[in-house]
Amino acid sequence: MRSSPLPQLRSVFGPLAQNPPSATAEPVPEQQVADEAGVPDVLPVDPIFHPKTEIVLVPTCRIDGSELNAPWSFAEPQLWNWLRTTPIEHIDEQVFDGTDGTFWAWCRNDDGELRGTYLRFDTVGFDKVYELWGEEYALLPEAHDPLRREQAAYEVAKAFGCEDIVPPIAAREVNLVPLISDAIRDKVAQKYKIDPLLVDETFGIVAALQLVPLNGTNFVEHWATLGADTVNRFARASDAMRHSIYRVIALDFVLGTGNRTLADFMYNEANDTLVIYGMGVTFPSPLGSADAYLAQRSLGWERALPAPTQDPIPGVPLSDTDTVWLTREFRNKQIEECLMTFQQMSHQLTPEVMALVVQAIDDIGVPADNVAGFVARVAFLQEDPESVIANQFDFVRSILAPMRRGYGFDQGRNARIVEIVNETMSQALGVPYDFAAAMQAQLEQE
Repeated sequence: MRSSPLPQLRSVFGPLAQNPPSATAEPVPEQQVADEAGVPDVLPVDPIFHPKTEIVLVPTCRIDGSELNAPWSFAEPQLWNWLRTTPIEHIDEQVFDGTDGTFWAWCRNDDGELRGTYLRFDTVGFDKVYELWGEEYALLPEAHDPLRREQAAYEVAKAFGCEDIVPPIAAREVNLVPLISDAIRDKVAQKYKIDPLLVDETFGIVAALQLVPLNGTNFVEHWATLGADTVNRFARASDAMRHSIYRVIALDFVLGTGNRTLADFMYNEANDTLVIYGMGVTFPSPLGSADAYLAQRSLGWERALPAPTQDPIPGVPLSDTDTVWLTREFRNKQIEECLMTFQQMSHQLTPEVMALVVQAIDDIGVPADNVAGFVARVAFLQEDPESVIANQFDFVRSILAPMRRGYGFDQGRNARIVEIVNETMSQALGVPYDFAAAMQAQLEQE
């Protein structure tokens, strides 16, 4: 438990400008932000957990965007409350037997109109996720960790001024009994080899409901229309589009997103920007990342072949290309713009803001060491934004791996990152935190 409460988030995030204007466009007046755009008054003193899964349904602290400049036409607290309480009227059965745990659900807005949302379960379709990322990210199926990480990543996105890129999401209880037919229930039971009587419990109980923009379309298809290759697409992309791409790159870096591809992007036609989904594999364990790196190095860097340097079909981008690959196609203009954007975003994250962000995601249940790894990534972005553009993996290679081996804690940039992590974690959690000790915690047992 935190021994000393920090100031209310509203006192810090109230005057903080969300959705920063593009650093690459013409100067615009500073956006006015409502003072009350902080923690809703209805939040409880203690988190409200789901009794069976222990998922946090209502946290004690949240980070909310502007009520005057709401990117989704409604203030974020209002949308969050709607997502966690609105009745789900229907789930599209044709996609209910999908393997990614995400389904199309229909709800009614305040005007009584049906609108589509994403209903995200973490109880199905995640076997491959746990196999590929479970150890490095300390993901536990029984703890519903991907769902927790979705919640925590959303709070970080808002603190980074990216609440226009990451749609509102809320954890909620889900009763599947009235939402699917017996025929679909039998089909699902057969597919996953479970008793039909267990389908509702296996798929349901708790999930996350996430907003989908009304003007959202396929990003890969839009990206393809901008040019025959990535260089030409960047040249033809609008300021708003490029600025949103740079912000996604920064956000994915600090979150340590493990499985982001262009297939996770949606194109928001309303403002010509990106929208991203799929943030369950985030907040890697710094110990896990270092061990994974050292294991690969001991095998002589035995890795899968990298993505091709060009689209296999001219004019058609690969949907499984990741955002790191996009940075390799940057030219001087994109590098300069991206660096300006990183600096703009980093400027928002003062020590007080960072402590409150840590408090919010700790409240959701992300392990402390994983949170410390997130703080270290933010510090790296602030200290060396050029390296994040040139080679994001340098963070693991030059920061985490040496520390895992027991050295490099007091050298220049590394020393500053250790200092930031210790100060931020200690202030937020109310107990002393030692990043150096955490990075070597398991060495004696190996």
